[in-house]
Amino acid sequence: MKRLAAAAAALAFATGALAGSDCDIAAPARIEARALRLPPGRTVGLALGSGSLHALAHVGVVEALEDAGVKVDVVSGTSAGAIVGALWASGIPAHDIERLALQSDWNDLGTLRLSGGLMSNGKLRTELEGILGDRPIEAWPKRFAAVATNVDNGHPKLLMTGSGALAVQASSAMPAIYAPVTVGDEKLADGALVQPVPVEAARALGANYVIAVDVAYRPYEEKVNGITGYAFQAMHILVNTLAEQGYVHVDPDTSMNPSTLGAALHAAGAAVLATDLVARGEIDRAFCAVRPPGHHASRSAAMGFCFFNNAAVGIRHALDVHGFERVALVDFDVHHGNGSEDILAGDDRVLMVSTFQRELYPYLGDIPLGPNMANVGLPRGATGEALQEAFEYVWKPRLDEFRPQLIYVSAGFDGHRADDMGGFRWVDEDYAWITRRIGEVADRHCQGRVISTLEGGYNLFALARSVAAHVRALACP
Repeated sequence: MKRLAAAAAALAFATGALAGSDCDIAAPARIEARALRLPPGRTVGLALGSGSLHALAHVGVVEALEDAGVKVDVVSGTSAGAIVGALWASGIPAHDIERLALQSDWNDLGTLRLSGGLMSNGKLRTELEGILGDRPIEAWPKRFAAVATNVDNGHPKLLMTGSGALAVQASSAMPAIYAPVTVGDEKLADGALVQPVPVEAARALGANYVIAVDVAYRPYEEKVNGITGYAFQAMHILVNTLAEQGYVHVDPDTSMNPSTLGAALHAAGAAVLATDLVARGEIDRAFCAVRPPGHHASRSAAMGFCFFNNAAVGIRHALDVHGFERVALVDFDVHHGNGSEDILAGDDRVLMVSTFQRELYPYLGDIPLGPNMANVGLPRGATGEALQEAFEYVWKPRLDEFRPQLIYVSAGFDGHRADDMGGFRWVDEDYAWITRRIGEVADRHCQGRVISTLEGGYNLFALARSVAAHVRALACP
């Protein structure tokens, strides 16, 4: 068990549990190095995911964090991740949690409930009450939330106050195996149904930097034993079959097919790779020709054809991994980059300047969310002259005052007059003009460093010409 916990901890960090991580198996040393790069004033959260007995590996994660001196402010947990999370958030040291894990008979925590033939995980609650005592969650040293699922409406329920043992019992009540747990007037079941890795719960607790750990069960990789194992296998077979056979709609405009996740990961990864190359001085400019786009994806939601916010991922990688202190984002898509604004607003290390068409999806942007936002809404029918005025009178003064060390561009070409997804009247040369102006700012302040990533553009002929004009101006300023 100890080897499993330690190995899983190393694996979690090696595969990027810290966002943008390049960690290797020497987890504690790398965690310490990353912690030193955390900007001051950040609230750090730890999100421990579900995974049945595999989630005991979370013990190794919290041990590694303690050994490296990483200060975690808030903890969220789902299902078995809630068990480890609650113990740690209540103030029990990681090494004592490991001792408890090694001494416990985890297969004996379900007891038969005669009514309906379901089992009750009430013994888990009894065991935890003996360990946690009667202190409510709100009195613990770290803020904590256990994620459960309301079985009547399917919504997540964050249990952040009251009995920690009851919260964990509800979060761990696996459907069809354990009976739902009643908390107040709600019947609650396993939180893995709605938040397998509870990043959103950590955000709700106030974290703006989340270490997310996924040790979930992987189907087909080991022999199935016991009723719980069969239940997990059945659920994963169902989910995989649905994913392989059709589309899943995230919102009315945004759907996923079996290849979408891989494409989205590569799109965000392209931004990370471009940042690495520019930061190391191997190149000074890059264009990421990616799909899906990213600037509508917010902290917690995919929308508007976007799944991961590629530009924001690259910017955070530049700030948190490469140590840049000032990064600018220029967004000239016809639709406002609401996701980028949601993620970056209020971060004084970032300046975002943008243009967008008013009264067009996502119907946001007119009221900036932070002082580091310079949004210029333009009317339908705006020509390249309006873009030039936005640059000269709004963007350029803010950029020169900010003196960025790196400029990111969310390059959307759906403002072209041939693109019916918007109402601007821009032409190929307008995109070349704005690219040259961005390059001039980069030459003045950041040794020419510019990373551009593709956003909108839906008329393929106009998109091809506009991208070519953009890349030529980017490469040959």
